Amino acid sequence: MNWDAIAAIAELLAALGVVGSLVYLAGQVRGSLNQARQAAIQSVVNQMNNVWTRVSADRDHADIWVRGSKGISNLKDETDGVRFSAFLLSQ
Repeated sequence: MNWDAIAAIAELLAALGVVGSLVYLAGQVRGSLNQARQAAIQSVVNQMNNVWTRVSADRDHADIWVRGSKGISNLKDETDGVRFSAFLLSQ
């Protein structure tokens, strides 16, 4: 075996190492994206649980939520509009 053959084999092994590294990196990125997506979904679920907990615990919150969800014009006055907006923003 001469030096040219050894150099060719070394280059082939190096190329395979680079390809393997890229495949590994792609898998890591995909896993990271999946974790980020799951965290975002969990955050939305937690926020909605907070909304439903507050709505179910207080009849006044439920009343404002129902009327405000149908449109701001369905609220009785500016105070209800402020309460509905504050309720939404606090989540």
